[in-house]
Amino acid sequence: MQPDFGEGQPHVEKFRLRWELLDEEALVPPSGAVLYHQKRQPIHQTEEVEEDARPFIFTRGSADVSGISAKLDAGGEDIWSEATARAENVHLLRPSHDSWGIRKIIFCFADDFLQRCYRFPLWRDPEWRALLDPIFAAAGIAPSQVVRCLIASMPPRTVIPVHHDTGLRQSLVVSRISRVKQGPHVETSTGYWVKHTHRVHCAIRTDAKVVFRVGPDEENLLRFQLAPGEVVELNNQAKHFVTNFWDEYRSHLIFDFVDEAAPADLRFPRMPEIDVAVGDELVQTRRSIDLRRDEGTGISPPHFLIIGAQKAGTTSMYEYICQHPCVIKGKRRETHFLDWRWQTRLQDPDDQWRWWAHFFDEEAHRIHPSLRAGDSTPSYLLASHAVIPRLQRMLQVRPSVQRLSLQLHAARSFPS
Repeated sequence: MQPDFGEGQPHVEKFRLRWELLDEEALVPPSGAVLYHQKRQPIHQTEEVEEDARPFIFTRGSADVSGISAKLDAGGEDIWSEATARAENVHLLRPSHDSWGIRKIIFCFADDFLQRCYRFPLWRDPEWRALLDPIFAAAGIAPSQVVRCLIASMPPRTVIPVHHDTGLRQSLVVSRISRVKQGPHVETSTGYWVKHTHRVHCAIRTDAKVVFRVGPDEENLLRFQLAPGEVVELNNQAKHFVTNFWDEYRSHLIFDFVDEAAPADLRFPRMPEIDVAVGDELVQTRRSIDLRRDEGTGISPPHFLIIGAQKAGTTSMYEYICQHPCVIKGKRRETHFLDWRWQTRLQDPDDQWRWWAHFFDEEAHRIHPSLRAGDSTPSYLLASHAVIPRLQRMLQVRPSVQRLSLQLHAARSFPS
């Protein structure tokens, strides 16, 4: 008897195994590529879809994947384990996929706002690179353009429901940050990384019993066959869906790359590349990635100030900014640090910074240096005669490199 749901997946409708889909004709992706401007927003929100954007999936080339398949065979089950990742590579959480039993081998990975790209030990492994580089070449790109790369192995009888990529799927939230970040959170319609990168799949192991469907919306999905070795670009702003009806794991090499159309800050060498080593530990939140060894190296909060007249929208602005996944609220919105809470007894500006930091979640900022927080005290405007000299004094002790880093982070993390 055919099961209705896969082992370990929720028994809700979107995860139901729809066996009738095996009867659908599987099309071959046409030759072509997805253009950068065709990823500006989710396809289902686009009023007029360009004809050459369809069918949202294209073949860019082909490559020999027998070497990767043989390496996976030689590694057996252990090659996918967390213990092996920690012993020979670096472990990365992918919460949704991990919960569905989707196995992974990570080569490189950028955070969701493309602030930096972490190059894993396996990315620098000559044996692996000899297997990966021909696939990049078949896609028509250089390895230096790749910002994410992994092999994902999908269990039998598993469904990845209809979705377009947003970077907003179920993800790890550090509990302490969750407690601090109160109030409603409005999800954006698409993740920053999605619209600035190209998504490529190359099947390593698959079967006719794997159903891969793509389309502009949930009602107009077409099935495509992704054959082993075919290097296929998917517009992941389109709706797509996968079910593995096969009795074995389906394995794909999946990578994201940036092209010349992307902003210069998102391309190498301007995007920072971080070489991580065996033994390094990544510390993740919903959208950020930091290294455990970088704890305590971040810029002390606050990272931005909001001032203004009463009823001028400062509270709304603060709430809007705090909806950004890399911003957490402080212990209070209005610290009044620069006016009536100014500590005249503290003569050293460094001591003043430490006092100001008490109004924020110091532990969260210590563990996650890439997170940001702000002070929204409108009354600073009324006491500008005192506030401005105090602020100037404080900024003079913040190292110029930190000030530059803060400015760069603000410019890149809050795109218009």
